[in-house]
Amino acid sequence: MIYSGAACGDQVEAMAAYIRDTPPDELHRELSDHLDAAGSSDGLANDLRAYLRRWPFELHEIKTRVEIWHGLDDPAVPAGFARAAGEQLQHGDVHLLDGEGHFVFHTHGDEVAALIREEARS
Repeated sequence: MIYSGAACGDQVEAMAAYIRDTPPDELHRELSDHLDAAGSSDGLANDLRAYLRRWPFELHEIKTRVEIWHGLDDPAVPAGFARAAGEQLQHGDVHLLDGEGHFVFHTHGDEVAALIREEARS
């Protein structure tokens, strides 16, 4: 169900590779955390509070470079949020990915990591 609609495509294979390549104890720990969160409304309530309350800073005050990666076909978070945040940043870019859904890190993780390495060198 998670990988239907806008979340289908290359991301399914990326997730399958992640599961194959992750050490079993690490995968178990991660899945246990997700199951614990799903069994309680605390995680959802905390996310909603974070989304709805005013942040203790303004995005234009951030001096560090910020890169936002967002799938244009994300059914959970509209791309307008990424665009609006990007417009407020002094230093950074918004990478809007056509044909991608909510799980872009699974299909573009290598690009994200390369950008982090490049930024760390400079």
